[in-house]
Amino acid sequence: MSVSVRRTVAVSLLLGALALLAVSAPAAAQAGPTVVEHNVTETTTWDGEYRIVSNVTVAENATLEIEPGTTVELAEGISLSVAGTLSATGTSEAPIRFRASKPAATAGAWDAIRTTGTGSATLTLAHVELQNATNAIRIETPDSTVRLTESTTRSTAGDGIAVSVADRSTDLQVHSTRLESIGGDGISATRTAILPVESVSGWEISDTTFTDIEGAGLDLHATTVRGLSVRDSAFTGLETGIGIDTDQIRTTAIRATAIEPTGTGVGVETLDVQGFSISNNEITGAETGVNLRLERNVHSLVLSANEITSGDQGVAIEHDPRMDRFYGFDFVFDGNTVTDHTANGLSLHSKLFADSSIAVRNNTVSDNDGHGIGLFVGAFQDATVSGNALRENGESGLSMTARHVRNTQVGDNLARENGGSGLSIAARQSMTGLRVAENELLDNAREGLAIENGVRTAGNYTIEENFLAANAYGITASGPQRATIEANEIVFNTVAFGDLDPRTDADPGVGVLLTEGAGGVDLRANDIYGHRVGLLTDLSGTVRAEANYWGATNGPYHRSINPEGEGNAVETRNGWVDLLEVSADRHGPAYARPSAEIEFAPSAPVVDESVELSATSSSDPDGAVRTYRYAVNESVTVTTEATLDTAFDSPGSYPITLWVEDDMGIESATPATATVTVEAAPTPTTTGQTQPPTTHPDPGSSAPLGLIGGLLGAGLYGMAVLLGARGLYQTLTESLLTVRGRRLHVLAGAGILTWGLASIPGPSILRLVAVAAFLVWVGLTGVAYLVVRLR
Repeated sequence: MSVSVRRTVAVSLLLGALALLAVSAPAAAQAGPTVVEHNVTETTTWDGEYRIVSNVTVAENATLEIEPGTTVELAEGISLSVAGTLSATGTSEAPIRFRASKPAATAGAWDAIRTTGTGSATLTLAHVELQNATNAIRIETPDSTVRLTESTTRSTAGDGIAVSVADRSTDLQVHSTRLESIGGDGISATRTAILPVESVSGWEISDTTFTDIEGAGLDLHATTVRGLSVRDSAFTGLETGIGIDTDQIRTTAIRATAIEPTGTGVGVETLDVQGFSISNNEITGAETGVNLRLERNVHSLVLSANEITSGDQGVAIEHDPRMDRFYGFDFVFDGNTVTDHTANGLSLHSKLFADSSIAVRNNTVSDNDGHGIGLFVGAFQDATVSGNALRENGESGLSMTARHVRNTQVGDNLARENGGSGLSIAARQSMTGLRVAENELLDNAREGLAIENGVRTAGNYTIEENFLAANAYGITASGPQRATIEANEIVFNTVAFGDLDPRTDADPGVGVLLTEGAGGVDLRANDIYGHRVGLLTDLSGTVRAEANYWGATNGPYHRSINPEGEGNAVETRNGWVDLLEVSADRHGPAYARPSAEIEFAPSAPVVDESVELSATSSSDPDGAVRTYRYAVNESVTVTTEATLDTAFDSPGSYPITLWVEDDMGIESATPATATVTVEAAPTPTTTGQTQPPTTHPDPGSSAPLGLIGGLLGAGLYGMAVLLGARGLYQTLTESLLTVRGRRLHVLAGAGILTWGLASIPGPSILRLVAVAAFLVWVGLTGVAYLVVRLR
């Protein structure tokens, strides 16, 4: 190649390299983020990667638009302030990310996106990820509009969204968003003397998840909460779900939200309520599911269709007027399920009511260790408690206590298997216009229905058309107020086994107990039977008993009035009973006790053999047997199964006792009894046939025979071995044979046979010696044959 050609090639290569460098240099320069350190003063669009290195403000009348897939990094302690408009709208495939500029950043690495200025600031963020801020969003101007949709806020050092200044013009909407790993509250409005939150007005939070929150999910401290809506959201991994502290609540709703806090589910403290509903929520595992602290007027407070389970207290409402005035209280508790708490299901306490309207209806309240529903107020006026199912609570199903009870309806409730009374209603002073009707009160450990009043007035109260069975006491009424007890079915209120909470003034088993007062009682057209005592009176007035059925056609037994009566007894400790007439027939259906029957199999068990106890023959004429109580060898088992397997570890006679209880809780009149006789187990044998006894010779007489036989056999066998060895030698040396092989076999066989016979009277080891000798002889004979043939 010539010199000119080489120079041409070199120049071309140099020019090509320079051209490549010229093209690649701008691309390399664009690979890093765009650095932002100046304010945004006009409409600006960001698309790509940006790094904010000093505090930047979007000025009033300016708009910053951020495109999908953009990443915005903020240096340590830096904030993006918005006085105008920030619009960051990403997509699910290309979200917009706000994050710290330094690698491996932690919570609080940058400050916040914040509203500022004196005008109207607007933040619209959709499909945005905000991470490692102090506060993701901070609202510091009242005239702000914030929309956060389908976004994620995580790992903040403080609150996720912090509102420090707000009034009725502040608009906050959070939808389909996730706030997680938040160092403060999820969303907070903090009222202070310097930066007041005047109003939380029209805020909406929906389909949003709050999880792993150090404080509360939603924590609002404002002068007024108006038009707040929280719905279809979830609060988990936090101490308080929703906390509100305000002077007044107006038209606010929390609904269809799941809350699993360690402390309070929904906690509210306010002076005044007008329109507040908590509905269709699921609150699980809270110390208190709903905790309301109220002070003045309460109008249209509604808790409905909530499921509140597995905590310390279901719903606690405290109304404590601190001024000596009367306030109204309008409260509805409807369709809720409140179960499995260590205290009360619902607890309402109030000192003063002037104009109250309370409705507690259609709720299921069960398995709470305290009262199912406890209402402790200044006065019940036009209150309604109806349609509730109150089961297996540790104290009373319903406990109502007030200074006055007026025009109140308690009806159509089921109270069953509670540890205290089914229904307990007490007025410390007057009770007038109370109607207790159409309740089903079964198997409670104390009274089915307990009424108490303190001051006689011109009015009265009515107990009618209730069904009471299997309680420790049927109806108890004390106090001077006149009462009408009419058309009730009061049957078999006795307790043979199960929970029992007896009164101090009367033993259990009383159908109607009337005490402490001079008021008259009209007892009409009731069915009262199946008790130890049908009616017990201890008062100074008169009971007019008319047209009641007492369990027999000739009426109740009374030692002076009706000594021939075969029905339930009437006892008068004090006062008097006018038996105007008796009913020979029941007014309602016939109820009867179940009958217990016990069987067992096998009929003659032995020690440790499984024994099946069967109560399948037990019966109930008006229902079904539900519970079986077996007492076996001082061990009691209560079960819903009709059979029970047991076993006995020693011989003897064991008494078995069975009580049964029907589906209403009514127990059998007497137990069924049986005795199981257990025999010792037989001594095990190898077969099922009797074997003849095995006889063994006397070792002293057989020892000489065994010794002689052993020596003789050894001599014969030893001679055979020696002669055989000699014969083999003679054969190999071709010498004259002096002994024939047949004689050798005879000698060996005689020795083996001698050992075998000697083992019969002698030691058994000779038998083993004979067998071994035979095998050895066969082996030696075979070896000798091979040696001779192969020589």
